[in-house]
Amino acid sequence: MHLSPEFLQEGPEKTEWEVEVREAMHDVRDKDLWGSAYDKVLPLNLHPKYGGWYAYRLVIVIDLE
Repeated sequence: MHLSPEFLQEGPEKTEWEVEVREAMHDVRDKDLWGSAYDKVLPLNLHPKYGGWYAYRLVIVIDLE
């Protein structure tokens, strides 16, 4: 399922879908690693305009000598 911006709702009110996903994620993730806050959804970020996306980071080291 693709997470698109229309699934998200601004403000403190959450849709039924958001509440269901938050509770499911809270039940299956490692609380020692991620804590118990409902706002964290593993490495997935939910942008209010662009929807879901993963953040990848990369470092390239080049030895020019």
